[in-house]
Amino acid sequence: MNSRDCVIWDIDAYRDKKRGLSRNHSVIQKVVKDQKMDDLLKTYIEKVDKDQMALREEMREREQRTEKRIDDSERRMEDKINKIEQMLTSQSEKFDELKEKISDKMDEDKKFHCANMIAIISAAVGTILTIVSLNHSVISTVTSILELAK
Repeated sequence: MNSRDCVIWDIDAYRDKKRGLSRNHSVIQKVVKDQKMDDLLKTYIEKVDKDQMALREEMREREQRTEKRIDDSERRMEDKINKIEQMLTSQSEKFDELKEKISDKMDEDKKFHCANMIAIISAAVGTILTIVSLNHSVISTVTSILELAK
């Protein structure tokens, strides 16, 4: 068989010819089939649209869950940072209080040491004055005795 002798028949046209249907009848059948195909395509497109909408909705839900997780995580981090800041502030206040106490104690010690120094200097001056006055009285007594002895 030659390829030129071969006739390629559409299966529907072959059936129509076999049944003896006219060309008009096969056109009507083709239109009906095309309408069925259109309905099938519409149904398929609707299904694809529904699937896409479902996927989009699922993606939105995932994004919302992810945003919520991020927000929760950020809130927890902010809470931790606030707690750390409060702890640091508390420690700073405690250090300030200790510094004040130490300053007060040092001032008291300075006053105590100054008072002690004044007391020691006064005692030393008093002792020196006493020694000088004793020396003076001794000298004066000795000179009086010597004058009497003369």
